[in-house]
Order: sequence, then C-alpha cells, then structure tokens
Amino acid sequence: MYTVEGMSGNRYGSDPNATAGRAPQSGVRREPQVLRWVFWPAAVIVVAFALFALLAPHVAEALFKTVQTTIVNAFNWYYVLIAAFFVAFCLFLGFSRFGDIKLGRDDEEPEFSLMSWFSLLFAAGMGSAWSSTGSASRSRTSRIPAPASPARRSSWPRPHSARPTCTGVCTPGRSTW
Repeated sequence: MYTVEGMSGNRYGSDPNATAGRAPQSGVRREPQVLRWVFWPAAVIVVAFALFALLAPHVAEALFKTVQTTIVNAFNWYYVLIAAFFVAFCLFLGFSRFGDIKLGRDDEEPEFSLMSWFSLLFAAGMGSAWSSTGSASRSRTSRIPAPASPARRSSWPRPHSARPTCTGVCTPGRSTW
C-alpha cells in the first residue's frame, strides 16, 4: 500500500536509504520493472495494428473509419454523460473537504504558487489546442487551390465547403479561444 507521504520526493520507491538526488546506497543499480503480463500483450496488439495498417492501408482505413463512425453514432450520448460526470466529480473534490488534502508532507510548502498553477494549466490547454488545430488548419487549406486568374476569381462565391478557411497567415482561430 502506498501513501502520499511515502511517494513524495522519493524516486526510488519505498527504499528509506534513497533520496531524491542520489541512487540507493546498496550500490546495486535498480532497473525499472516491466510487468511482462501487461507489456507483451500490449506490444503484440500495437504491432499487429501497425502491420495491418502498413500492409493493407485501404482496407485498414475503411475498417477504422467504419468503427469510428459506429462508435460516434452509438455512444455520443455516453461521451457527453461521462465528460459531465468527470467535471462534476472534479468540482465536488475541489470544493469539498477533500480539496484541502495536502499532497506531500504536512510541513512542506507548495513548490509553485496558485498563479503558477493557473498559468501552467492555461499554457497546457492553449498549447494542445494550437498544436491540434494549427496542424489541421494547414493541411485543410493546403488542399484547396487558390484562384490563379481573374477569370477563375469570378467564379466566387464558391460553396462554403470549398472556400479556403483563411487567407494570408493561418491562425488557429476562435476554436482555440
């Protein structure tokens, strides 16, 4: 059984002679332990999916697209329900007596201030949103040819799905904000 205090600042598990900055005193180097019954089945599944996608890309694309469409159509209500449950659960933990539990020793001060934590969460959220929407925006706009001549420009307005999503410098847009 692990305790919060036992895990705090000790990279080497429950060895009382080990500290955060030094290796264990016994002189024996401890290798990370891999649970074989978890690793090998997972590795076989990943390699099988990768080989399937590499050897039969069209079949894999059709299969994965069908599976994704089926899951989205059948379980979209479940996704919304679970997301709402987790948000409510996190709010409950934060505002109940459990929100006052200190992670670490009782006499330790927090390493970061509250403003630093908010900045960290904001940066992580913005970074992930910019990474995903930024790359999707470039791939989406690179497939739409720009009008090359005034005669071709006269064909505007094109249907909304055929219009470029941005002109000039592409930005992630309001979906990120």
